[in-house]
Amino acid sequence: MAYRLTGDPEQLAACIEWLEAATSYPHCGVDLDAEYFMEGVALSYDWLYDDLPEDLRDRVRDTIVRQCREVYSASLAGRTGGGLSFQQNHFWFAHLAMIMGAAAVYGEVPEAEQWLAWGWDRVERVFLTFGTDGGFHEGPSYWDYSMPTLYLLVDLYEWCTGEKIPWADQGLHGQSEFRLRHIYPGLTLTAALEDTSITKGGPATKLYLWEARRFRDPMVMGIADAMVKGPSSDRFNLLWLDETLEPQDPFAEMALARHYEDVEIAFARTSWEDDATALALVSRPLGGHLLAELCERFEIGGTGHNHPAQGHFVLFGRGEVLAGDPGYTYKKLTSNHNTILVDGEGQYGSGEMWPRPTPGRARITGFATEGDVTIIAADPSSAYPTEMALTRFERIVALAGPDLAVVYDRLQSAEPHVFSWLLHHYGEASEADGIWTVTHGQAQLTIAPLQPADVAGTMQTCQPTYVHPTRDLTPKEDPEIGLVELQSELVNEATFLVPLLIGEAGEIPSEVELLEGDGFTGVRVADTVVVFSTGAGTMAIPAPWGETITTEAGAVVATERNGVRRVVSL
Repeated sequence: MAYRLTGDPEQLAACIEWLEAATSYPHCGVDLDAEYFMEGVALSYDWLYDDLPEDLRDRVRDTIVRQCREVYSASLAGRTGGGLSFQQNHFWFAHLAMIMGAAAVYGEVPEAEQWLAWGWDRVERVFLTFGTDGGFHEGPSYWDYSMPTLYLLVDLYEWCTGEKIPWADQGLHGQSEFRLRHIYPGLTLTAALEDTSITKGGPATKLYLWEARRFRDPMVMGIADAMVKGPSSDRFNLLWLDETLEPQDPFAEMALARHYEDVEIAFARTSWEDDATALALVSRPLGGHLLAELCERFEIGGTGHNHPAQGHFVLFGRGEVLAGDPGYTYKKLTSNHNTILVDGEGQYGSGEMWPRPTPGRARITGFATEGDVTIIAADPSSAYPTEMALTRFERIVALAGPDLAVVYDRLQSAEPHVFSWLLHHYGEASEADGIWTVTHGQAQLTIAPLQPADVAGTMQTCQPTYVHPTRDLTPKEDPEIGLVELQSELVNEATFLVPLLIGEAGEIPSEVELLEGDGFTGVRVADTVVVFSTGAGTMAIPAPWGETITTEAGAVVATERNGVRRVVSL
């Protein structure tokens, strides 16, 4: 690209030297290396065609042909990177390699017509597996890594065919907002959901630029504007920037909370300011509803970087991660996440390196939001193997403002179990009188369980499995993660009611008051009341301002702060 822009003969000489080496390889496999290789070779062949010596040009073309044949044969047999996992990034990279090579030699090599036809078929099927909510199930790290592949495939398809690629826009528009919602207040640290580094920042600006340009979306352009870190030499910033598109302030337009219904993840924050409190909860079939249905119907593969972590939540406040996630692990355990264990055992896929599609159809069952209050309800029960005989796992998490979140779980089984309630953290923990305090940097999280009345709790540390046969992803800082575990007795039914108080390190937390009445249980903390229905019927709830709220809702948050009264019901 630099040579095409400048015509500098030294740059052309460097390209020729590189291509001489590239032509010595028999092939580069049918996975990621194939794409990395072909992105250089095919583009060089296309862009430098008239500048290459004839004998080298012939050898580069032969190299492209060898590589395309390798990927094509493997794809026909379902052996490319990702197999038949149409939503797996390896599948995308492998077929991008073949398509780029085929496009570069099209018109010179008759087989290229077959390679392109097959490649376009594979790409169309990829987009058929995307839901329409703008979400992605493999986590923010793999969004950053693999989304450019889809953007390149869209561009290539439309440049080569002159046709609009089917189904792509239904899944790609909105992805930038989805990725932004993973970024914690302060916009420097990303929630480590699925296979994501715990130190992950924001994505490259180019990814926002592509979506902004394609959809002429000023809000996405505003996201790019807000997230840019400074000058960049990334070639795609040049190729994908639309200088005619004026940015629009995304934080003036986007709601503070959103539920993505296909990939079943809900995000909430109390503001877009740096000092906000933020929460995310996931409860889904591995891969999301549409992909799980397709995998079951057509017996295809589906996921690779999902975790067996349904019902799991993360919490961020006062500038720190308070309820954490270990991120990219190679032994994916339910016990590494903030959800429930049954007799110490986890969900389908727990213990696997790459969990495959499972029978579980966990889901988010309710979502209500207003201002800085959001209530999320989930049913992760089907994510647990049937032999556990778990007939009920209902989780409701209420973000009741910047200083309080409340977790309410109801569990039931046909057989008695010990249920474990988990919260992972990166701070220093202490316990006094049945209340746990976690201090992380300048932030403090107080865990004050009210139910079960006889709950037993422990503090411990663990180090997830970050080591793979070919690489070690163990974090240089915080390789161990702290754990506060609350356990029920051996019972058929259990209820966990756990307020989480967010504050500055060292401050004395507000008093926590248990509220119980006809048909409800809940908590009062300072100027906030959070209650949950314990059965059908009407609840009469004492509001913080002295009135009684009568409702048939399943959960209610009532707050009075700064002269503003707010009631949010689910």
